[in-house]
Amino acid sequence: GKVHFQNILKQKDNRKKIKYELSHPSIGWENILLDAGFNETIISGSQKFKEYEGKSINELSRILNKDPFDIIFYLVTNDPGIAILVGGLGKEDMEYVLQHPLSMICSDAQVMKKSQVMCHPRNYRAFTKVLSKYVREDHLLTLEEAIRKMTSFPAWKLGLGDRGLIKPGFKADLAIFDLWNVKYKSEYGDPHHYSEGMVYVLTNGEMVIDKGQFVEEIAGGKLLKKLKH
Repeated sequence: GKVHFQNILKQKDNRKKIKYELSHPSIGWENILLDAGFNETIISGSQKFKEYEGKSINELSRILNKDPFDIIFYLVTNDPGIAILVGGLGKEDMEYVLQHPLSMICSDAQVMKKSQVMCHPRNYRAFTKVLSKYVREDHLLTLEEAIRKMTSFPAWKLGLGDRGLIKPGFKADLAIFDLWNVKYKSEYGDPHHYSEGMVYVLTNGEMVIDKGQFVEEIAGGKLLKKLKH
């Protein structure tokens, strides 16, 4: 558990071994730190170190004039419940995956109160970033390709038989937007900003965004796979 791990980190030889392992490519486990680097490893929540929230390990290394690994060991030892955000996927990899015919666009983000701790920007911009940057600005996808990757393709893959298309008998999940005005404002250091450009959004036929403003309506529900007999 956490207490045992804290005791492990207190031993100099253990810290030396962990530092070596985290500095080299791994076999059999995902080395998130090596993938993301210190600049994209960001403190998102800490009970003990509130003043560090929103700062990367690189930033803390410069501010405190300490080795990045020593900072990580210190933070985890003193606050084992500390939360982080990590990047890691390079620009070229992102563009390749995004354009691959079998890729789909989704997010594992969650709804959060603005008063909550730091969160990943995808909570606010996962889809609007695709529309504004990768469709409108970079032309990596056509609008039609992007919409399919967000809607009918994942709905088909997950077996949601009445979602993802605009056709009779399907649930009315609709987004009406002005592509030229879609933009995201959420960033790693300042994430709690809603995107702009969604004029109307309906979930299960119920209006949840009306003229760009959220409506006090909870219209969602469980999405269950439609089994074929």
